[in-house]
Amino acid sequence: MAVRVCMYITIVLSLLYVTTSAKKAPVLGNSIQPHKGKPKLKAVEKVTDLQYRMQKWEGQSSQQRQRLQDLVSKTERIEGKIDNLQTHFKVLLEQIYNFLGSSQLDDGEGSVTVRPPPSTTPDPSVANISLSLVAEEISHHGMSTGTFQVDDEIYILFPARHSCVLKQFRSGSFHTVDRLTTGTSISDCIHCEIEGEHYILLFQMLLPYMHYFKLSGKTFHRWSERGFEYYGKTYIRKRTKHVQCFSVENDDETKHFLSMIYNYDSLHDVMYWNGFEYVHFQQLPPAHAATPFTMYGETYLIQAMRYWEHATPEQIFHYNKNTDQFELFQTLVSDGEHSSSVISYFEIGGTSFLGVPIFSMNEAGIDQHVSQSLIYKYDTATGFFELYQGLDSVRPTMICPFHFGYNDYLIIANTWEGYGHNIKASLYWFNGNSFVSLGLLPTKSTEFCEAFKGIDQQQYILFSHGRDENGRFDQSIFKVDYPYV
Repeated sequence: MAVRVCMYITIVLSLLYVTTSAKKAPVLGNSIQPHKGKPKLKAVEKVTDLQYRMQKWEGQSSQQRQRLQDLVSKTERIEGKIDNLQTHFKVLLEQIYNFLGSSQLDDGEGSVTVRPPPSTTPDPSVANISLSLVAEEISHHGMSTGTFQVDDEIYILFPARHSCVLKQFRSGSFHTVDRLTTGTSISDCIHCEIEGEHYILLFQMLLPYMHYFKLSGKTFHRWSERGFEYYGKTYIRKRTKHVQCFSVENDDETKHFLSMIYNYDSLHDVMYWNGFEYVHFQQLPPAHAATPFTMYGETYLIQAMRYWEHATPEQIFHYNKNTDQFELFQTLVSDGEHSSSVISYFEIGGTSFLGVPIFSMNEAGIDQHVSQSLIYKYDTATGFFELYQGLDSVRPTMICPFHFGYNDYLIIANTWEGYGHNIKASLYWFNGNSFVSLGLLPTKSTEFCEAFKGIDQQQYILFSHGRDENGRFDQSIFKVDYPYV
């Protein structure tokens, strides 16, 4: 009996052990075990949940990056405003210096040394300057037509094939802010300020129309609430090759004109702003280009010529306020056997000069590229411009004058029919009696150049170089470095 009881106890204990072991055993195959509490997510659901969380994190990261970019942009704007304030403060100090005659002023944090105002007498000790590249862009945009300023921003125009590209020069680089287009090919675009309003004029290449874009409230880039909107169009004769806008002060009235020279036949029309658009005002003799300038309160137009188009020398027309017409003022002394490019007017110490870039010479029926560009000086005794000096050049397109510190300079934009990119621009310094060569600049073949002051009041030079072998244009901006700064 005792033996049987022991056997039963052994069997019961064995069954209890097997049952307990089965509950703790791992799940094998497709066996489903009972699960107390919240069921676990399947593998697919876990992956989906992980992907959702990653997308959420990426969205948050993108927002953070955008906020960081906005902060960087705001910081750049604040730095620019600080630079402007510092510049205005220095100008104010110089004005106070001029008034008090002191070379040092206290700004509240110590003594501030103020440079004396620029002298009209050239200083040979600081004649040598250097140009450092601060911005460059290679693109299929056309050559620049110049810079203009709106409020505290500097803008540059580039006529492309089907649009006029508006770029901003900021923080030492180009920034595209708008593309103005009419849907057709254009030959040129320029900026005009008319009655306090800013316009950009686009000239069609095939259909003879001039289109207006007026500065308005349209947003064209993130840092401004202004932009150019389409204003209207005016019918013109044909495709243009050189256009300049200018204004004339007549009694208590300001008249706005547009000098327009057409391609092929070189007809020269002067247009007048009637309050809504430009209309025909007067026709002048054919020319290659025309430059308006103001001298002693009077307005003039000087024409550049090409001997293979019209064998006539350069002519100057004066706006007669009594007759309300442009009348021939002077014909420059010339043999009529040379070609000139865009002529520049500039003043040095109150004396007026003309810079005539001689594009080529016709000697014995052969087109010569190496020539001497001509400088004319206004003679107050005779009341006319007289030949002053010749400067060496190689097929120049422009002469760019600028004043820097104590000295006056000329840059001759040398080129070779738009090619030969190793041809550098020439730099000349005025020593008080003549222009002296300072050598060549670190540039390429130059089709257009312009000196301008930046928002930081620094001196810059804009160069547009000719088309390269890939059909692209190289635009560059150099900063003029002052030796003792």
